[in-house]
Amino acid sequence: MLRADAPHPQYRDELNLFGRFVCTWDMEVVCFTTRAVRSSTTSLACGLFRGSWTGGQSRIFLFTRTQTTGSRTGYRRIGTTLRFYDPGLGAWHVIWLGVVTGDLGVMIGRPVGDEIWIEEKESDGSLTRWMFTEITPDRFHWKGMTSSDQGDSWRTEQEMFANRRSSKHR
Repeated sequence: MLRADAPHPQYRDELNLFGRFVCTWDMEVVCFTTRAVRSSTTSLACGLFRGSWTGGQSRIFLFTRTQTTGSRTGYRRIGTTLRFYDPGLGAWHVIWLGVVTGDLGVMIGRPVGDEIWIEEKESDGSLTRWMFTEITPDRFHWKGMTSSDQGDSWRTEQEMFANRRSSKHR
């Protein structure tokens, strides 16, 4: 593995957009059906979210579900994400690898105010947006959303509520 201890010094500020997530996070995951609004028709999972530096300029995250209740809605979201900074673009290329289904997503990520938005246009013309919100040193809220009307309206498919794992439990 191309593991690194820190970001590349030339792009330290830009790389720390995601660098604040380097550690292990405990996750509560809520997946929504197309009809659900945070109700009994959602599925709930718990898992780990791990972030680390690779090659000093990219970030890799692995989400592993450890427990599930309810239906398999959102099951395709289990996987690995590789993020790397593109100084020419001034943004991040984000590659999602769905380990269960073989799904591949190629997105662009950048800061939007105090949040991080990662966006992709799907082959069917719909839009996908992943958002890191409510970011503090010890927690964050992540939303996975889709739009079928070019961004006029958005439907939440998945939410994750993350808490930084204490160093004694990593």
